[in-house]
Amino acid sequence: MKLEELIAEGERLSRPRLLLGAAPNGPCVGYWGGERVDEPNSVPSYAHAIQSIQHIFTIDTRILEGLDLPVRPEPVGLFRYVDVKDRVSNRILQRPMAFEEVSCSGKPLYATRASSFPPFAALCLHGGSGIAAWLDQLGLKRHEYEAAEATPVAREYVEEYALRSVRREREALMALGGWHIFWPEDDFYAPMEMRLAAMTLPNALPQTWIEVWLALGRRNWSVRERIDD
Repeated sequence: MKLEELIAEGERLSRPRLLLGAAPNGPCVGYWGGERVDEPNSVPSYAHAIQSIQHIFTIDTRILEGLDLPVRPEPVGLFRYVDVKDRVSNRILQRPMAFEEVSCSGKPLYATRASSFPPFAALCLHGGSGIAAWLDQLGLKRHEYEAAEATPVAREYVEEYALRSVRREREALMALGGWHIFWPEDDFYAPMEMRLAAMTLPNALPQTWIEVWLALGRRNWSVRERIDD
């Protein structure tokens, strides 16, 4: 297997992605920070266990439709809660309302189309028959991507992926859709039933990545926070 073949297969598997930033570009599709009128940052008097509430972002979920993410056409907001013991939790809020009804003092977000090149694990798991045959020649199964990554050509692919990774993005505040990152602390690359819907970028939260995931079958949301040392 040659590097050019791996890259060609990676480009075939590339997924559409949207980058959200503050530079005006078409209609407003979200808000970063600030405060929502319908869900203020002030802690209610009856919430004795909560120390603070912070609106992180709200996005218009209608823009996710072109990313093969089936969601209800209702805005999704992410809020950070800190309790009286300084424990942090990130919570998703999705209410039956139109995005146009959201009143927020945060920074308006605008979308730019981009492409998401797959990491090596995704290439092994979802690549075509050529990838399967190459892994078979190595005596490996598709899920043994960490062993396959030890080969010289795979290491070259990983270097190419690093050049195209969203981790190099220097302008946008968020990324929507696309292939998710395979982090060093992950035990396995998440299956297709779990899809990355949104991810904050270090331009917005330095050294912190917040991932919002969607379980396709149940349309349930989950949140993971990563610290990039």
